[in-house]
Amino acid sequence: LLLELSAIPTNPLVAVSAALLAFSSYFLQYYNDMVFNDVPAVFGFVLVLLGIARFEMRDSTFLLTVGALLGIALGWQCYAPLVTWWIFQALRSLKTTGLVGGVREALRSQATKTMVLAVAWGCLLLVFNVFNEKSALKLPLGELPSVRSIQFRLGMKGGSEEFPEYQELKWGSFLNKQTRRVMKATIPTRPLHTAINRWSETDNSGLRLLLGVTGLALLAGALFCLGKLYFGMKRQRLAFLVVLFSGLLWCLSMRQFTAFHDFQAMFYVGFALTLFWAILSRLPQKAMGWMAVGSLAVFAFSAVDLNRVKTREGRDFESRTADFAAIRKVVGENRRIQVGLNDAEFEAEFVPFRFYMAGNFYSDPKHAEFVITRDRRFASPTLTPNNHEYFL
Repeated sequence: LLLELSAIPTNPLVAVSAALLAFSSYFLQYYNDMVFNDVPAVFGFVLVLLGIARFEMRDSTFLLTVGALLGIALGWQCYAPLVTWWIFQALRSLKTTGLVGGVREALRSQATKTMVLAVAWGCLLLVFNVFNEKSALKLPLGELPSVRSIQFRLGMKGGSEEFPEYQELKWGSFLNKQTRRVMKATIPTRPLHTAINRWSETDNSGLRLLLGVTGLALLAGALFCLGKLYFGMKRQRLAFLVVLFSGLLWCLSMRQFTAFHDFQAMFYVGFALTLFWAILSRLPQKAMGWMAVGSLAVFAFSAVDLNRVKTREGRDFESRTADFAAIRKVVGENRRIQVGLNDAEFEAEFVPFRFYMAGNFYSDPKHAEFVITRDRRFASPTLTPNNHEYFL
């Protein structure tokens, strides 16, 4: 992607180093093995960006079309680069040919054609999924979980006015959190971000002043590097802006979704890539070999460090999984199970039950064949004496 955007044939080590540093951030390393569609959607997101850059540089639509179709199938986030591209394309047309000519040119542009294709494809996928969900749940269209989720995430329902307890949806709180996520997405390695975050919240006014001045200096330096890179381009400018701002468009426009899910900051990847590319482009070419080695070391350290963190955080879930595996071995499937000894325990445990005990049924105490509880003393001895947290 970065090589495609290069104004002149560039040292590939610059692109490699920028990519390694961008992918050394907390979000991309911590969530890289998350079992969720947003992880492959990052691939689709970058593929769409590459397709846009390829078209802007070579007038080739093959990768753009494939990226749009595959990307939308992987996740809705891939609309963000297409919308960003369409907006900048339209603005450029209005600037160069005036209002009437700009509208005419924008409507005939490849950005519009690809957007129409992507919307049609996305609607087809959505209708197929909603039809299957409606057939399975036997609910009115407006009451389907996916439809209600879409309405909330698009801001058609809900919001800070309807849910004042959701402080994350208030614009001030939301923008502050997104600013922190952008920083977290562009700071290589977890320990470095943790240290900066800790210093920013210190009561030492001198340290906070020093950190603020340093932050402003780094911001000014980053803007200078981005400006030098941008104004050194010609044909690449539009694609460069799309890569830079697509993640921001997604996270800001989908406030009622991204506010609650920090892993959506993975889609700031384009911003991080261009930022590191702009900074590294100012370094002497002779230094890029060592810079590539250093970037690889940073990437490897970040991977090892966050894998160690995830392993430590996952031990409780490993114990839970082992407990339910033992329970499932005894119970089998199609059995009636009481979850919890009271309403409070049921509300806390019904989600794990749905995941681990799929194929079985909730039951009231009168009809239950088994009881799953965290209280080991209930009906001792249990059917799973070697379990640690959940007992049958």
